Amino acid sequence: MIESIASIRREYAHILDEIAELDHAQTAEYAGYASLAVLLAEVLHLNRVDTTRMVTQSELVSETVTPIGYTAPANGSGHSPPPSTAPPRAQPLDD
Repeated sequence: MIESIASIRREYAHILDEIAELDHAQTAEYAGYASLAVLLAEVLHLNRVDTTRMVTQSELVSETVTPIGYTAPANGSGHSPPPSTAPPRAQPLDD
């Protein structure tokens, strides 16, 4: 059973890589769809909520190659986000 679960995870990772490639190529826009999630929902006969989740997951786990050839890490790779540039919030004064 463990090998079966591992196989399912590998297949799902492959699907997310394919979705990332479709997103990078702007396939939905060229096909006239509002978003990749809408295109996937129609073509694959899946629920739009599920396809939106899949597109989001693909963005988080897939590496991208920039036009100059740099391989950018996945957005959800565990790196800390840059520090906030928002000013600190004022503390209420005690009377």
